[in-house]
Amino acid sequence: TFGTNATADIDVSAANISIQNFIFIASVASCATCFEMVSATDFSVEYCEFRDAAATTGFINLIDTDAVANGNDGLYFCNNRWKSLDDIAATSALDIDETIDRMQVNDNFIVCNQAVNSTPVLVDAATFDLTNVEIARNKVYRLGDAATGGILLETSSTASTGFVYDNKCTCSDPT
Repeated sequence: TFGTNATADIDVSAANISIQNFIFIASVASCATCFEMVSATDFSVEYCEFRDAAATTGFINLIDTDAVANGNDGLYFCNNRWKSLDDIAATSALDIDETIDRMQVNDNFIVCNQAVNSTPVLVDAATFDLTNVEIARNKVYRLGDAATGGILLETSSTASTGFVYDNKCTCSDPT
């Protein structure tokens, strides 16, 4: 449980780390991230659940990658659940801060109350390349106006490669 410090996180700074079957709870307002990656290749998060303790507490991101090109290659985020209640803090499950290769984001279930932020709910890669990526079979529900941001993925890179398929996305756009 992240309960007293909004900047508290779990630093990942070694290769080949795997996290499985954990429940992570944000009970502090605007908890920056659950995992802060520092040049950690082949990091795996599977079968985990991320929860907000209340509507005024929550994670901003679940994973924030390093700003080093290819420093987080092989990121694997699969079979996880995130229910975000905090409509002020929540941005994206994965905040990609530099080029990444071999990323897999599959079979996740996300409900995000993202009413004010303009980032996609699942993966925000901004301008960075996602090469040999696979984003598949995710179910993403944005509890906010999708006109303010995407739902699944954002990258403006024209050099990205891989597959994005069989995802189900929806939002509760009031208009």
